[in-house]
Amino acid sequence: MKYPPLPRSLLAAACLLAACAAHAQPWTALTPEQQTALAPLAAQWPGMSPEQQGHWLALAQSYRSMSADEQASLQSRMREWAALTPQQRAQARQSFDEARSVPADEKKLRWEAYQHLPRQERERLAREPAPAIGAPDSAR
Repeated sequence: MKYPPLPRSLLAAACLLAACAAHAQPWTALTPEQQTALAPLAAQWPGMSPEQQGHWLALAQSYRSMSADEQASLQSRMREWAALTPQQRAQARQSFDEARSVPADEKKLRWEAYQHLPRQERERLAREPAPAIGAPDSAR
């Protein structure tokens, strides 16, 4: 089946949209609402990939519907994220991916085992730095 040709204006708009999606968006192109929601990331914004910007823009969409406490919590986490070094961010991403790959029943067992540790042991673990990514399981 042969389709009729697309109008040139529609084709041009589609090409422009695809080109914009492939390039990072300058901070000044964000709406005032997006800038408010993403304010803790303003300094890092120019160095983010289009994918990273897209992630944060998606979060900014729900910002207005959040309670004041939720907004404050989100922005606090953004400030913490922005303060990390690139290496720390990479490690956090990898740790998140590893945690996400653990089956739910195993996570539950690990959490229950942790909860049964003596309070002093849990406090000691909280004070210790996280093991390096790729460290053997015995070091975790």
